[in-house]
Amino acid sequence: MTERPHVHTIRALDGANPLYFLAGLGILALLDDDAADRAAPNRPALSWAYERGQWAGVLRCDLDAEAFVETVTAHLERAGRVQDADAVKTAQREIRDASAEIKKRRRAIAETRKRHAKRPDFDPQRLAETTRDDRESLRHSETSYDLAVDALCDGLGAGPAHFGDIIAMRPEVFRRAVDRAERSGDVSRGVLRQLSALGSDLVESDGGLIEPTPFSFSNGASGQCLLKDFRGLVSALDKGLVRGFLLDGGRATKRVTSLNWEPNDLRMHAYQASAPDEDKTPRTDVVANALAYLGLGVCTVFPNARSTALLAVGVRSRAFQWVLWSPPLDLTLARALLAHTSDDRAEWLARGIAAAFESTVVNPTGKRKYFAPAVAR
Repeated sequence: MTERPHVHTIRALDGANPLYFLAGLGILALLDDDAADRAAPNRPALSWAYERGQWAGVLRCDLDAEAFVETVTAHLERAGRVQDADAVKTAQREIRDASAEIKKRRRAIAETRKRHAKRPDFDPQRLAETTRDDRESLRHSETSYDLAVDALCDGLGAGPAHFGDIIAMRPEVFRRAVDRAERSGDVSRGVLRQLSALGSDLVESDGGLIEPTPFSFSNGASGQCLLKDFRGLVSALDKGLVRGFLLDGGRATKRVTSLNWEPNDLRMHAYQASAPDEDKTPRTDVVANALAYLGLGVCTVFPNARSTALLAVGVRSRAFQWVLWSPPLDLTLARALLAHTSDDRAEWLARGIAAAFESTVVNPTGKRKYFAPAVAR
């Protein structure tokens, strides 16, 4: 006889908020991995219920409250653990040096081409000879960059955010990361899922690097780095914070860098709650942000012209569009629902969709992207 599942209503989640919706997906994904590792007969399932003025997440699984907290905490700590901090620092320095040299050589080649193109006696062969040294130096620097990224990955170890500090790697390095994940044993499932959501090796940026997920709001700009920031978030949490989030509806905040997925992150200095004249660093819900990064792994990237898109992201509007469902769905069914949702209200009813939201991506300063507050669809 199959035991009845434990039901956990997570009131810290808010399905109408992009950050907390993704955090709900993150909980479902990591518990699904745990159930698979234990060969559990039943997979966890997530649904959404409107309670006390917001959409709370309802998680059904075979774990009681204490085991639920233990499992989520252990998974997050393992996901953010760094294997060799000294090797990471060395590799990061080598990456910075190689990146600077690559930019320098590309700039020199571009300027030389521009000068030659203006000459009435333009000669492609002469241009090739003139830029030969710079092109050879560029190839050498690109090789050094790739080796440094590989060294960084080795120093970080195996994990869902252990491919560097930002999603900026050449397609060949990205493919090697996939190969490494496939050989990494018990962590490969979550790592491969995350890689599929971080970028596509079929789309390259102008610099010859893979195009990142649309959710990488600050891919190295303004001191924000998606992968590095996730590891920093994990280092800032503990079992007590996780317990408060999962069981007590708490949202403990710390002064660490967020992922910019909480619409409240877009707030002017004068409107910050504490010491607006002195404190310029917003407070971040560390548990929600860490879980939301894992939830991103549920949203697979696909090529979209010269950029990337997500299965749950509106392509034309550059807005995150998602739905909430009332029947309990396991990870496979939840992914299928997010990937194949139409705007037909009759279809929504048939599929158990209780609500739908959209959050536009905005960039008010021209430096950093944010989610605007969600609106109902």
